[in-house]
Amino acid sequence: MANIPSKLYQFLKKNLKSRSLNFVQTLYKGRLPSLKVNLKNELHSDEFQNLGLNKLSTKELENLNHYLTNRPRSFLDAFPFCHGENKLTWTFKTTIVSKETQKPSFLTLSTIFQNEADFLVEWLEYHMLQGTDHFLLYNHFSTDNYLEVLGPYIEKGWVTLIEWPYVDYPKAQLDAYSHALTYLEGKTTWAAFVDIDEFLVPHEKATTVDFLKDYEEFAGIAINWQLFGTSNLEVLPKKAPLIEHLTHKFTSSFHDPEWNSNHYTKCIVKPSLIDKTCYSPHIFKPIEGYKICDPDKNILKETDVSNPRMPLSKIQLNHYWFRTHDWFYKNKVERRRLVGENYSSEKLDLLIKSANEVEDKSILKFLPDLKKALQSVRH
Repeated sequence: MANIPSKLYQFLKKNLKSRSLNFVQTLYKGRLPSLKVNLKNELHSDEFQNLGLNKLSTKELENLNHYLTNRPRSFLDAFPFCHGENKLTWTFKTTIVSKETQKPSFLTLSTIFQNEADFLVEWLEYHMLQGTDHFLLYNHFSTDNYLEVLGPYIEKGWVTLIEWPYVDYPKAQLDAYSHALTYLEGKTTWAAFVDIDEFLVPHEKATTVDFLKDYEEFAGIAINWQLFGTSNLEVLPKKAPLIEHLTHKFTSSFHDPEWNSNHYTKCIVKPSLIDKTCYSPHIFKPIEGYKICDPDKNILKETDVSNPRMPLSKIQLNHYWFRTHDWFYKNKVERRRLVGENYSSEKLDLLIKSANEVEDKSILKFLPDLKKALQSVRH
């Protein structure tokens, strides 16, 4: 890094591991890591001066901070985080939390998430009913109680959690998926890359796993999503499953070139047959000799991030993009603004109205079993 004293790098190299190991006993509580996100140990001013950090300009500190926080560390490692012109703190986070078994998985769901603690359990339990036997999750700077929620699933070996402290987005997502493709090779037969607000809904087969058995000759299947609206709900009833109450969506053929579309797909792929560099969260590149298809076995190109054919008779992906009115305006609008998407109030009102035009209750056939699973978890 230009203009960063070599003394700093020597310090980092010498102290990163030893400093973090001093915190192992503090962070471990019982059988599971009781991990504190953003546990900080501030450098003393004399250390700051000895490292030469007091000589760095604000811009140089910003560059250093960006450099350091964009490199994931090993389990229970620490990374320094610069603040302002005269302070550098050490942040201790896990990189990988896992109690995986040696038995290979058949279907792993992988995603990157941020502040989704309220929705994680329903998403996990629903997809376990679909036959998913492993989850590979990348945390992107969450500040909620995600560790508390995921703890029991990590303990049972169902969830592997990877801290992913990359600042740049959407590159952070693409890099996470590239990492997942390599990490999961040999560990799972199939890997589905879907978000926490997306639910796989098979129609002709009993589960997603049963659906996949018809596609053994392919490297992957691209599944169209269906965008769901708020169903005119301000908030969800307490402890109510999201899928039970959000039952209205755009028309199946909805397409708005200036905003979004039901043309978009998400993929379930075989990591062993996929190029390990992810260029889009919507489509993947198979290795030579293999193809990605849609549910009707039409072949898709690696550039086909959308599929206007929208074959939905066998399976669809319910995408609860809006969730409720309250959540949408307090969370989603701001998230999209941070990645450069700004919508007028008129546009938002029109989208919400259009998003509630059609009722689709096809997912509710799984609701009784989901409620039983959720009740068991809560007790």
